[in-house]
Amino acid sequence: MKNPIKTQFQQGMATLIVSIIVLIITTLMVLMATKVGIFDFRMAGNEARYKEAFTTAEAGLDFAIQKFENQFRNNFDGTAASWTTIITNSQFANKWKSDDTAAEAGEPSFRVTVTDTSALIGGVTVYRFQSTGYSADDSGTATVQREITMKQILGGSSPEVSVMAAGSVGSGGNFNIVANPNGAGNGIPVSIWTGGPSPNGDVTFASNSAATCQMQDYTGNNSTCSNP
Repeated sequence: MKNPIKTQFQQGMATLIVSIIVLIITTLMVLMATKVGIFDFRMAGNEARYKEAFTTAEAGLDFAIQKFENQFRNNFDGTAASWTTIITNSQFANKWKSDDTAAEAGEPSFRVTVTDTSALIGGVTVYRFQSTGYSADDSGTATVQREITMKQILGGSSPEVSVMAAGSVGSGGNFNIVANPNGAGNGIPVSIWTGGPSPNGDVTFASNSAATCQMQDYTGNNSTCSNP
């Protein structure tokens, strides 16, 4: 006859062992799931901070380039000193915000440097803008850069409207007047207005020649327009 106490003890031990194994497996699964969850959470946090820094860097780049253009309009006089002023006033060595105020702790910010690359495109100097953006907690950073050129073609600040003059306007040499295809709406051509009598008004060309060109003719080596 079997001993009932021994049989119950063996059954109890088997149940205990199985329970311990199940508990260990469950614990390992919980630990693995927790580890994966923490890793995903950190990845999501890093991605959010990088996107914040990248967006701030691009905002800083656009802001600095716009400021550079404004400085160029207001300060350029053709001297090296004016270029120094333009570059100095357009870059941000300290952390800044796109509302033109210094960044405080806990705020996204950017730094921008402007470098004269000494490279030339069509005789015009290339300037490199590099913007580094920082997340609010400074743990995320991103850097973007862009190269631009700036050239004065009218001898003064670029006009906000069409060139207008009262009285006579002298001209010499050969030149092209190129239409902005969408200057005042789709397909609006270039126009020269004069208050002189018809049929030719006061627009005269003595020893020089001029041509009006569409943009596609100017950039397509059309025989009626000189190509830059």
